[in-house]
Amino acid sequence: MVPTDVFGSSLSATLSDVYEELLQRAGNIAYDEICNIERMSLQLNEAARYARNLSAPINRLPDEVLEIIFHLAQPYNAGFVPSWPISTTWSHRSIAATHVCRRWRDIALESPSLWSVVDLCKERRLGTVGQDFLRRSGTMPLTVFYYYAPEQTSDQSSEDNPPPVMLIRNLRHRIARLHIGNIAICVFNLLFSRPLLSLDVLSLCGVTEDLGWPEPDTPFADLTPRLR
Repeated sequence: MVPTDVFGSSLSATLSDVYEELLQRAGNIAYDEICNIERMSLQLNEAARYARNLSAPINRLPDEVLEIIFHLAQPYNAGFVPSWPISTTWSHRSIAATHVCRRWRDIALESPSLWSVVDLCKERRLGTVGQDFLRRSGTMPLTVFYYYAPEQTSDQSSEDNPPPVMLIRNLRHRIARLHIGNIAICVFNLLFSRPLLSLDVLSLCGVTEDLGWPEPDTPFADLTPRLR
């Protein structure tokens, strides 16, 4: 095996020779050949950047360690102290990992739990980003944030982008954590007209007295004592 430093010196010497030859033949190179040289130069720059990235310390980490780091960069959403989505960057942390390099993208996309948070707060519906998250999450248990908006109109919905209440009901077999804000009693009862059998955590935020509370027959019996 050729030592790395010897290979590097040989490669640099070869490139230096090519550079000198180009300068010497500058006035005698055909246009088509110049175009080919320019294309090869771009490819060479790309290969050099790839080699530089591979030598970075973080790229020496195993895939499993990078996946853990990606998860640690996500908002904390366990139990009753979730990080509610307050900006577009909240849901874009996972997306950012897919834009760094091909390796990072592959690791992120192969980790369904990284995409298991469904944000129904900003646009009051799933949206394109939410659809991507839902698809990439596979069969993982979901954490859902839903801020009820009475002014939501039906023209925002479609077969691929159903109303939030309908979406939650359709995903009831996968929702493990459900965080709801500004909920009305009629909507609450509609949400739980069918049991969410995988539900472990339910939190209500911004519920006022005039909105009332769930009726006694709301089907939580099957969830206790697991439901918090």
